[in-house]
Amino acid sequence: MTTASMWAEFLGAEVGFLEGRYRSRVLRAGAGEPLILLHGQGGHLENFRHNVRSLSRRFRVIAPDFLWHGLSAKPAAMSEDLIGDLVEQVIDLMEILELPNAHIEGQSMGGWVATRLALAAPERVLSLVLTTPMGLHARGDEPDAARMRRVLDTQLSALAELDHASIRRRMSTLFADESCLDDEIVDLRCRIYADPETNAALRAVAERYFDVRAMEACRVGVEDLQRIEVPTLVYWGTRNPTPPNQGRRLAECIPGSQWHCAEAGHWAQYEKPEEHNRVVHQFITRSASVVSENGHFGPKVSDR
Repeated sequence: MTTASMWAEFLGAEVGFLEGRYRSRVLRAGAGEPLILLHGQGGHLENFRHNVRSLSRRFRVIAPDFLWHGLSAKPAAMSEDLIGDLVEQVIDLMEILELPNAHIEGQSMGGWVATRLALAAPERVLSLVLTTPMGLHARGDEPDAARMRRVLDTQLSALAELDHASIRRRMSTLFADESCLDDEIVDLRCRIYADPETNAALRAVAERYFDVRAMEACRVGVEDLQRIEVPTLVYWGTRNPTPPNQGRRLAECIPGSQWHCAEAGHWAQYEKPEEHNRVVHQFITRSASVVSENGHFGPKVSDR
């Protein structure tokens, strides 16, 4: 797969640091209604490299590195509620940027964070895009402790074996079509993971994130999903490790939600960016129109 360099894809974007309760590295691009992009566990804002330029033509795009990730702060203390810590970081960013609310897309762990934000402070969320989210469970989709242990072992190996081939091998599992994984993103991740402070922080995050018992209190179940009040799109990949039938069941738990499944793996936003950007743009635009017309969001815009 040929792809433009990050320099080209981030042309016109500003990447810097914002200081509030936390020090966060943040990309900002475009104008219009704010759209915050939240990456997954072990990732960084460049996970959305193929999405920023397109989406910023319509929205004011904001993409941070989560705490303990990328170049954002690495606080010594991590609470039992890791996801709650990251929700607080997003709220902090919104306060720094004086955003009363925003559209939120969360991928993988970012989807977990986005959902928790929508449940805790629905007034802050204009719409919700959940791209191959983790931490959300429909009835019968209980977390598998043995599988989580295997994934943790793989994650820790990736943090220990920092050569290009090892990182590529780990990242290739995120794709249905490995040719969509370019060398530039692999090289960047090698550099990020090679920083000793970041490496140690990501080890701590992984050990918390994949500990089923520790994260039990953070998980979002059926009753929580049924309480989501904001327009929601559940965006899946046919080759996502959590299969589409489980994603579909999640969508069925969220009132009035839309469902889309692309021919892609876990990084659906990266593997099929044109499709992702088109669907997300249409969803947010349509949702805003329906809310404006009806004063609320409901089944009128559901695809099901």
